[in-house]
Amino acid sequence: MNSRPEISRPIRADRVGTAPQTHDITAHPEECIALAARLGIPAVGQLTAQFIVRRDRADRLTGQLSLKARLTRVCVVTLEEFETAMSEQAELVFIEAAGPVSDEDEDFGGELNDPDQPDPIPYINGVIDLGETLAEQMALALDPYPRKPGARLAAEQDEATLHPFARLAALRKPS
Repeated sequence: MNSRPEISRPIRADRVGTAPQTHDITAHPEECIALAARLGIPAVGQLTAQFIVRRDRADRLTGQLSLKARLTRVCVVTLEEFETAMSEQAELVFIEAAGPVSDEDEDFGGELNDPDQPDPIPYINGVIDLGETLAEQMALALDPYPRKPGARLAAEQDEATLHPFARLAALRKPS
């Protein structure tokens, strides 16, 4: 993981109250280029997001994310680049971590036990980076096998023309 995020929009957690706060993000072209490199895709053409964040409890903040993006992807069938739109919604939970958090050390007690709730996103030193949260949620929402519209595998041919003896019929000579 980079020490410097591709897109950074920090907010102070102690300034978030029980009333919902709206934070709009529009990525700059340099941020889109860096984010595309991080995600391993050819391009992020445009990225906008809206976070609505509020304090749920003294030690927890909740939020909703709505993101829209124009992406250039590589089709897994044709290997051609194509443009596509992404529109995602996510429910978020932010919990302050006691110290620096590593991937191996994410223990939030009982918070992770409810499979119907979103996984908590840790923040440290009272700062939540909405830009980094946006990048992570975008990475989770990416289709791992993107297909260009209309692209088909050879195996997806019309099932009606394929039957067990199709090859034998092709060998048969008209009498």
